[in-house]
Amino acid sequence: MANSLQVVWVKKNTSVNSRQPSFKFLDVRDSQRMEMEDLIGVLLDKKRGRTKFQLADDLRQTPKQIDTVLNLIKTEGLYNLVTSTDSQSGKVVYQLSTQVTRQEEYHAGNRFSENGVIRFGAIANTRIGNSLSRLDTLDAFYRICQRKGIKTVFHCGDILEGVERKATQGEVLLHEADAQVKYFTKAFPLVEGVETYFITAPHHEGSFIDSDRLQIGAYMEAMARKNGRTDLHYLGHREVDVHVKVGGETAIVRLAHVTGNVPYADSYPMQKYIESMQGGTKPHVVLMGHTGKLETILYREVWGVQVGSFIDQTPSMRAGRRSTQVGGQIIELWKPRKEEENFHGTQFALTGEEFNFFNSEFYQQNPEYNRRPA
Repeated sequence: MANSLQVVWVKKNTSVNSRQPSFKFLDVRDSQRMEMEDLIGVLLDKKRGRTKFQLADDLRQTPKQIDTVLNLIKTEGLYNLVTSTDSQSGKVVYQLSTQVTRQEEYHAGNRFSENGVIRFGAIANTRIGNSLSRLDTLDAFYRICQRKGIKTVFHCGDILEGVERKATQGEVLLHEADAQVKYFTKAFPLVEGVETYFITAPHHEGSFIDSDRLQIGAYMEAMARKNGRTDLHYLGHREVDVHVKVGGETAIVRLAHVTGNVPYADSYPMQKYIESMQGGTKPHVVLMGHTGKLETILYREVWGVQVGSFIDQTPSMRAGRRSTQVGGQIIELWKPRKEEENFHGTQFALTGEEFNFFNSEFYQQNPEYNRRPA
């Protein structure tokens, strides 16, 4: 971030008892951080927005100073700062939007493939910040990936616990966005040679988007990099198509985080998801988070992979009659030869290897497997 933008900001008693954001801006000087947090605090309180001149009155600064701070916030990219025009005054109004600035496609080319074959891990539902998150088995899964030569893991959302809700009272270890993200950068497995590409989900970490208007995925990656971790890459929110080269052709692997209640059959969420896709928009592979199940199916010429979870069954899950399978998948995707008559020209072949771990009691009795950070 450029350091040429400077503003002399004198902390004064503001006319608004503004709420403070639950995290700290990263790539700014200390003198700038106070300015940005004060302005964000006002916009968190005034959800209908404020004009530049109203913000200047609220914070008892000049409009020029407010302009400078607004530019700093836009450059930082951790809030979606939007503008509209006041119908009465005609002035520009600034607001914090809950809309995520999303990326719907990620073009990887040959980045993930070797010799025409792509191999990767697939996980979801780690819910870091929940007392029942299985960081021991998550670490074990990453070490399995390392042993097998897997260099890429796709995470399909619910990576953090998010805001405590009535249903999760007593389960949440850390309550603010800043605390959960710092713990994430410390607790998430760091294994040499393995990188993680993740999406965010609306229900858990996405709750910080609603409560704090924070672009949580961008903040997670920025915090990781600030702490020296270059292995964690944010792709987008809820659903992203990853375009990869497999055998000289492009395959689309979709990372998706669905919502919904308990299905009557484990395969039902995947089947209905594939059925609901409009013609011409189907990917070759769907990696599905949220369900907490481990399963691979081929349905309507789309490979559907449910990627499991890394959290034990919580009291709120039992109350909702939801089970969970602790584990993840290792996927191999390749282009069949022409003589393999079971496939036609547009299809890719896929094999999934499921890794389902024991319940927590086994690991408590065998502490050498327990790698939960302090």
